[in-house]
Amino acid sequence: MWKIYLLFKSIQFFIIFYYSKMISRLEKEYIRGCRIIARMGFVTLFGAQTLPHLFPNRFFHSSKSFIQEEVKDKHSSLLQETCQKMGIDSERVKLRYVSGFSTVSAGCFYFYGNAIIGLSRTCNISNESEVQKLILFNNRPIDSKICADLFKTISLEDQELKFLLGHELAHIKNQHFSAFVLHSSGLLYTFYKLGFFFSSCLKNLSFFHRVFINLLVWSLGVFIYKTTHKYLSYYFEFEADKISSHLGKEYCDGGISYSKKRLQMNLILRKLNGLEGDKLYTDIGDTIHDITHPKRSERLKKMEIIRDELY
Repeated sequence: MWKIYLLFKSIQFFIIFYYSKMISRLEKEYIRGCRIIARMGFVTLFGAQTLPHLFPNRFFHSSKSFIQEEVKDKHSSLLQETCQKMGIDSERVKLRYVSGFSTVSAGCFYFYGNAIIGLSRTCNISNESEVQKLILFNNRPIDSKICADLFKTISLEDQELKFLLGHELAHIKNQHFSAFVLHSSGLLYTFYKLGFFFSSCLKNLSFFHRVFINLLVWSLGVFIYKTTHKYLSYYFEFEADKISSHLGKEYCDGGISYSKKRLQMNLILRKLNGLEGDKLYTDIGDTIHDITHPKRSERLKKMEIIRDELY
């Protein structure tokens, strides 16, 4: 009987011994894998946020929204005028056209770098028939009356283009992208370390419980990143509006009229989309669930306050 008991205890000992060795090895591989993933994530995130600004020419030319179209002299002169007001060498800023409705920019002035601003191709539309060719809804041309209403909202005056150029130049001149790089990289590193710190403080817990704590802390980091990134982006959009509006009354008026047009355009798109439009736009024309830009109506109110105070 004692032989059976001894055999049972020996088997139990070897199971516990090999299980503990397996868990110890698994924990080491887990930590090693997390380090590799964190480093790859850091490099990928850092590269995705910095490369477009360090090499804006390559970024724009590789983008699907980029349009190979000669820039009009009028738009080039507006850029030069705005650069002069902001103390920027216009030779370091190139102007291009993009297919979307919004203006975009990339670049920085570090190490004699250059920048690119992409104006919406809609600024070249001169009549309502061009709107019908440019915009399709459900792969069909939209009604001529709606085209006429859209034309009023997407055709831009010089003062509106000046405001948009000033807004994008404010992003570039103040290197807003660098704050996003520090924000994302800093949070990634902080919560990576915090995850292992909290799990190491609870050594009495099993390996799988410590993994759960890691995942819980990292999930909290993702939530905090998304929330703070949203409001950081909102802050810089408001700041760019403010900088552009302070360049002169013409710029401020241009920002106000442009914002009113965008709200009106969104209302038209809301109506075109039917029930889906209610999920995309509010009843005053604000975009719903925009994580990069604050409400257009709020931006409009702030610019109206600037106009009342300064002009």
